[in-house]
Amino acid sequence: MKKHWIHYTAAVCCLLLTACATPQRKQLGVVLWPKEPAEPRFIYEGILRSESDLIQVSRGERLRRAAVGLTDRKQQPVFKKPLDVAARQGLVAVTDTIASGITLFDIPRRQVMHVGRSEDGKLRNPLGLALDNDLNIYVADGGAKQVVVFNATGHFLKRIGTGELLTHPVDVAVNEDASRIFVVDSGGLSSSNHRVVVFDAEGNMLNTIGTRGTAPGEFNLPVSVAYGPDRNLYVLDAGNFRVQVFDGEGHFLRAWGEVGNGLGNFARPRGLALDSEGNVYVSDAAYRKVQVFTPEGHLLLWLGDDGLKDDPGQYVLPAGVAVDETNRVYVVDQIFLKVEVLRRLRPDEAARIVASRPVYQQPAAPPAEAPVSAPAATGEADVLTVETAGPGSQAPLASDAQAGLAPAAVGSPPAEGGGNVAPAVESAVPDVSPSSPP
Repeated sequence: MKKHWIHYTAAVCCLLLTACATPQRKQLGVVLWPKEPAEPRFIYEGILRSESDLIQVSRGERLRRAAVGLTDRKQQPVFKKPLDVAARQGLVAVTDTIASGITLFDIPRRQVMHVGRSEDGKLRNPLGLALDNDLNIYVADGGAKQVVVFNATGHFLKRIGTGELLTHPVDVAVNEDASRIFVVDSGGLSSSNHRVVVFDAEGNMLNTIGTRGTAPGEFNLPVSVAYGPDRNLYVLDAGNFRVQVFDGEGHFLRAWGEVGNGLGNFARPRGLALDSEGNVYVSDAAYRKVQVFTPEGHLLLWLGDDGLKDDPGQYVLPAGVAVDETNRVYVVDQIFLKVEVLRRLRPDEAARIVASRPVYQQPAAPPAEAPVSAPAATGEADVLTVETAGPGSQAPLASDAQAGLAPAAVGSPPAEGGGNVAPAVESAVPDVSPSSPP
């Protein structure tokens, strides 16, 4: 396991270097969240879009190819419309709804594979997916009305559920030993089957959680599910604009969230994931951001910058989000055909970045209930700026709290220009890299 971790860390370092070296991408320096003057918590690390993102190509070779007019097919996007992502131990799986398959990025081996095209494991409409601890891949196939399971190399293993049990499966999660498989059945506008269906490892249906409605424990177009480190089930109830939490047996525990365009609100929530500390990440296509909450629903910060360019940290149509065992965050953008990788900064890295800033940029302790601005929304309603901190109180990330760091200023307005930091900051912190696990 230790050897695999070393290979994975080294491979991610190469991924970062390769992503920064790709000629088509504008170099923007270090991209951090939250923005100055707040203490940074996350850094943009790299991108997964093509085979070239896993392979280092020298500057001389790129110039040679350009001089003779060669087009490198390995720089072309490997998916047509990515939707969801799952990541574990260097294996990153992405569903593609147009290609009707899965793209696997095997970072340690620097390979890209396509899954779901063989006859026995053929996928019709792959939507959400999950990985278990053995790197088996569970895919909710809305077309086949089943969950299709593959191993880490893409070989078909089995199918779970039938059209009689599942109406429209859109996402899936598994518990720590893969003895329970939780399938989000979104039903549809004319169906009452808005629920979570629970199966055992052999594919036997055990029970269902919820039905269509607005009361606690009921759903309206649920879209995503995640199994947390607290052994609770977190469901993104998109039509009710909330996250609902259940215990492992399906008993309702709590719910939080509401519709709106303020901090901590939801407008078009699409993906949900949890990190190792139980913090909840929710992508929202209207805000073009990923909001990070505590397990109780208190907003910590958001990830993503305003802008319509294909620059690091800018999203036009974010969809799936995942967090791996190292607390790296993976964000799918369906317009830019990319999966971005964001890394949690270690406390010493964040402290060095803050120390390198000019004195006037040093963060001060935020006043209680300080007015903040909401992230930009792009829904049908006009964009509003509100003077509220959202439904939840500001709180530090769990690891930062243990390190004695101050909470992030979640209300810091997004910076201009894609969230760049000054070149002096970048040069002052040359060793902010994935050299060790956060």
